[in-house]
Amino acid sequence: MKLGWTLLVLSLIVGACSDQSPDQQVANDNQFSATSLETAQELVAQADTLWEQQKFEEALVLVNRAIELVGMKESLLDYKCDLLFKLERGPELLESTMLLEEIAEKKTPWNYLKIADAHVFLGNHDQAVDWIEKAVHEREFRKFTVFEAARYDLIRDDPRFRMLMAEIFEDVKIGEPARDFVAKLVDGGELSLASLKGQVVLIDFWATWCSPCLKEMPNLESLYDRLHGRGFEIISICLDEEEYIDRARSFFENNKYPWKFVFSELGYEDHVAKLYKVNGLPSTWLIDRNGILRRVGILGDELNQEVEKLLGSG
Repeated sequence: MKLGWTLLVLSLIVGACSDQSPDQQVANDNQFSATSLETAQELVAQADTLWEQQKFEEALVLVNRAIELVGMKESLLDYKCDLLFKLERGPELLESTMLLEEIAEKKTPWNYLKIADAHVFLGNHDQAVDWIEKAVHEREFRKFTVFEAARYDLIRDDPRFRMLMAEIFEDVKIGEPARDFVAKLVDGGELSLASLKGQVVLIDFWATWCSPCLKEMPNLESLYDRLHGRGFEIISICLDEEEYIDRARSFFENNKYPWKFVFSELGYEDHVAKLYKVNGLPSTWLIDRNGILRRVGILGDELNQEVEKLLGSG
């Protein structure tokens, strides 16, 4: 399971202050005993271990027990939906995702996509496309790599689905000049994307709660060390917010990577993230020497090969 998501669930269970936002109020001391809170926390930790072992059925039992102890809170319901997705339980997933959308404080496109996935598992072709359309139009979902998953084969040839994919690609604007911005760096300076024209640039949106993002850091470090001298630059934009701000600050204090870092503490409300319509992590945007956006959403070996290609012999 994603490490950051688990840490979020645990923090919400123990962080039960009355002045927190609704999704942080997993319980409060007037409603639940300290023993119940501690037990729920332990259940979530055990469920995470089972997730790593791909024992999703057993993990679901533990999450349901945690819900019985502290109530149907957003973070736990989200966890339950992820487990039902893994188990491809269409009817239960549909019911749970509809409830999640109803109680969620932040209305993200991901809840719509979870509803679409439930319809995919149920074989509901038209309904699946309907909810994907809502994610794209109402909540500006643009992480098109998600739709490469085999489960979307059910709707891949649907004319509406194909039009939605074309719309996303047009809005992402691959092959056109990358959207310029000016951002304040963690080290106190300012940086504009335009000032880096002549270099190959990777814009890397990430967060400390994003396990794949953290796993990619050593690859970025190796890539930067090898190719920076040939004209390669990285701008890593941290999207941590709220309860993760202190952890992000600690990350910057303890990890001195040599490339450019931006941290506004605004999460997905960061102005660059909004400019690029980022609503899923990791999110990488590779720009050539002429400032043209060439690739989106690539990591690892594929990223290494694309950077080498764009650098050429220069």
